Amino acid sequence: MDERPERPTSLSSLYMKQAIEAFGDSADARSLYGTFHGRTDLDDTASAFAFLNARDRQTELQLDAVLFLALAAESYINEYVRTRFEGADLDAVDRLSPVNKFILAPRIDSKSTLFHRDKYPIPRLVELFALRNRLVHPKPGFGPGGPLDRDPEFAEQFQSARVVDFMLAVGASGYLLLKRAYGRDHIDIWTHLVWKGRDELIAFAGKAFSVPDIAAESPPDLTRRLMDALVPPDSHDADATES
Repeated sequence: MDERPERPTSLSSLYMKQAIEAFGDSADARSLYGTFHGRTDLDDTASAFAFLNARDRQTELQLDAVLFLALAAESYINEYVRTRFEGADLDAVDRLSPVNKFILAPRIDSKSTLFHRDKYPIPRLVELFALRNRLVHPKPGFGPGGPLDRDPEFAEQFQSARVVDFMLAVGASGYLLLKRAYGRDHIDIWTHLVWKGRDELIAFAGKAFSVPDIAAESPPDLTRRLMDALVPPDSHDADATES
């Protein structure tokens, strides 16, 4: 199938957008503290409660980001498969696991290898789907615990650096798949932002690692940061001056 089709409606970009937004909110004091945000009049007990609640909310938002990233990854590869296969071939490829679709579908379709099982981003996608499976097929012994007896192993699964690693893997793979599916001039804004703004994402992960102060101001949202990384604000002023 050499013809490049128009891109159909899908959930791929929506899921990627939701992952970015959830992860961005995980570093935003207003999102984490809710009605406690900005309160500097709390006694020690209330302050401790507000912090514990914000800490747990941060993990929940990072968990949300992981789930949406897994959904986005599966949606991107399913888009590719649906554009490049049909009939019995489509049925056969569609039955593969998501990771095997990433590896085998481009190889079968174009007789060239786009992804290698032992090379980035596939090992990260394997980890992402394994974590997704633990979340959507829950079993006792895996969970956050209570506010005062938190399970550190659970929270560690969603630390900001790991979420960014997953996000970059999904962004890179989606970026390549969509170019091959719809042509080199096709742009999916969300994979484009993630892959081209990867330096900003890595820097953001360091800032998102700890729970911000209860009175911290909300920073620019992560989507805005990624857009500014591609087109710095000063360039808009320069364009206006030149015109």
